[in-house]
Amino acid sequence: MSLTISGVLFTGPFAIAKTVIRRNQDPCVYAVVSKSGQPWDPEYRLIACGDSGDEGHDFSADPRTAGWEQTGSDVSLYLCRVPRDDDPGGARRRELVRQISDDHVPPRNLIGKRRQGHD
Repeated sequence: MSLTISGVLFTGPFAIAKTVIRRNQDPCVYAVVSKSGQPWDPEYRLIACGDSGDEGHDFSADPRTAGWEQTGSDVSLYLCRVPRDDDPGGARRRELVRQISDDHVPPRNLIGKRRQGHD
């Protein structure tokens, strides 16, 4: 499955506590997302986003994981791989994280749907 966030395709869902991005893998921008609603009309909300960094990231060791999982039902991880060769220094990843954070400030953290009364 995939999810488009701020015009960028993310793959997932992945279990947060079981996901590891290793140093030898391409870095990723990650989105922590809560899914709710009816199966035929789900709602996805952005809880957090960030950059795995060049050294990788073990989400099971991340102290924020417990807090993320308590923020909603069916919380999981979505990833957008950013090849190291296309993004030396990580500027592209940092810009994507900034854009997503700006686009999805609560209460406008609903992904993929326009809410009445919001642009």
